[in-house]
Amino acid sequence: QLSSLMEIAGELVLRLNTAGEILHVSKRTNDVFGHGSSMVGMKLFELVRLSDRHAIEASLRQAIASLEVTRVSVQMATRAVLRWFELQLSAYEGDDGIEVLVVGHDISGQQATEERLRHMATHDELTGLPNRSLLADRLRMAIAQSRRTERGFAVVALDLDGFKKVNDALGHPVGDALLRVAAVRLRETLRDVDTLARVGG
Repeated sequence: QLSSLMEIAGELVLRLNTAGEILHVSKRTNDVFGHGSSMVGMKLFELVRLSDRHAIEASLRQAIASLEVTRVSVQMATRAVLRWFELQLSAYEGDDGIEVLVVGHDISGQQATEERLRHMATHDELTGLPNRSLLADRLRMAIAQSRRTERGFAVVALDLDGFKKVNDALGHPVGDALLRVAAVRLRETLRDVDTLARVGG
């Protein structure tokens, strides 16, 4: 009955001991990760992206200490690609002491949408360059660094001569294409530490 419940609980369902070792794996989890029965005995941390391991270890400790549901979002290496999962960790008293039930749901689509919205808020839609808001933030950082290091920095404002004539004579699609090409060429001439932004439009 427990195995049946584990199959419908989420895309990822595991039982762990307090050291984070996997005791049982749902069939759906095996299908997603492709490790087969070899997952038993592995540590949960081995499935998580290196930069997220501290978060998952802290969440496991918290779940065991509090005996309350602990949630954490991490990237995990599935059979195909790295995918985002929201994990719920619940500690309970098992036959051989404290065990932890981990139920995970794939939130990769949600994470991609949030990332896209964050990008749209700080970048020009047409050229993909930082917009006025992100430029203002970068300028504040440059000013702060300049005060610390007592080294100056440069701000250059560029305009495209005759751009209105291109729009009027050839249409906005051609003008948009010209802006995209200009953005690519300017980006290629700058260093990685420089910021190229589009503040018009």
